[in-house]
Amino acid sequence: MGGFVNDIETNEVTQSLNSSLIGSTESQITSSANSIIMGSVSSSIRYSNISTIIGGLSNQILHSSSLLPSNIVGSGIIGGTNNIINALPSLDSQSKIANTYIYGGSGNDILANLPNGTSLHSIINGTILGGINNHIVNGLSPVVIGGFSNTVSANNGTIINGSGCHVSHSTSCIIGKTNFTTTAENTLYVSNIDVSGTGSFGRLETTVISSSIIYSSGSNIFGDSLADGDTHTFY
Repeated sequence: MGGFVNDIETNEVTQSLNSSLIGSTESQITSSANSIIMGSVSSSIRYSNISTIIGGLSNQILHSSSLLPSNIVGSGIIGGTNNIINALPSLDSQSKIANTYIYGGSGNDILANLPNGTSLHSIINGTILGGINNHIVNGLSPVVIGGFSNTVSANNGTIINGSGCHVSHSTSCIIGKTNFTTTAENTLYVSNIDVSGTGSFGRLETTVISSSIIYSSGSNIFGDSLADGDTHTFY
């Protein structure tokens, strides 16, 4: 009621106030008020109010009827293929999936469930931008940008490019690594850094000792031992 449906032979809107299917085929909106599918093929929105799918193929926003309607709002998929936003049926009625978006890519998903099956409560402001088979499974404002088979399951966790990585600690970020999992909060993980300007550090720790950093013994500039008679020369 209050919406618009083109191609009524292949599209369907049921129990969805003010929802519309425009320029789409073989698509459905079910129990999702104020939602829209535009210019898409074989896509669907179910139990997700104020949600949007624009373009693409076989994209889905699917939730369980057991979740409170006010808790499943504002999700969207823009383009891409086989992208999914889904609150699994195992979640309790207080679980919340809100303001989550997937932009392009293929096989990406935002699922309120950990890989081991442990149900979680919320994904809010989650975003996947492109890439293939990337996943967000929990958290406030998690982000994945590009890459392949990356997963974020922590608040404010971010992955940029790379493959097979997992951010499981809050406010941590992985950039361009392969098959890597975070080990601490508030940490940036990157394989190599090329700084053309000035780098400033409050504290710098190294795990590899080389001749370019410090000599193990002998009289040298910045030698490492006073007890063994190293001569420390400063200019």
